[in-house]
Amino acid sequence: TKKLDNEEVVAVVEKTSKKPSVKQFGPSDTIPCRSTCFGELILEGYKTKLLYTWANAGDVAYVEYQDLQALQSRKSRFLTDPLFIIEDEDLVSQWSVMLKPVYDKIDEDNLEEIMNLPLSKFKAKIKSSPDGVKNSIKRMAASKIHSGELDSIQKIKAIDELLGTELITLIQ
Repeated sequence: TKKLDNEEVVAVVEKTSKKPSVKQFGPSDTIPCRSTCFGELILEGYKTKLLYTWANAGDVAYVEYQDLQALQSRKSRFLTDPLFIIEDEDLVSQWSVMLKPVYDKIDEDNLEEIMNLPLSKFKAKIKSSPDGVKNSIKRMAASKIHSGELDSIQKIKAIDELLGTELITLIQ
């Protein structure tokens, strides 16, 4: 309140509490999801019965929110391993209790970069990777052995030891 020329002027200050708005998703909204799997990945939506497919790691498919909700409520390995990564930041934030611990283990290294690491870093990366990435490493290693691209006996033995495979038997 101020007094100006015998008139009192009252300043009204409105306080608005601005809560961050939470993005609402409709059941049929599509959410981009990036595969972490080497090779083909197929998901049948629990709600829609739609088939979502990814040809290889890094590919993106758009999955309906209702199908993602069904996976989340079931704590599906599609999300917990993860077999794909949800690329909508708002949804990841809303489901952070479930997704943050899993996504924190995944860095931006792709599978090729992991395979090209020196042996000690390669072993450490495998140990710290989520199950989905470990499974992709197994499949990629088998494919590379067949094509002759992976011939490091030490790396093959490391994969066998750490991931319980017998890839060494694929070497001719």
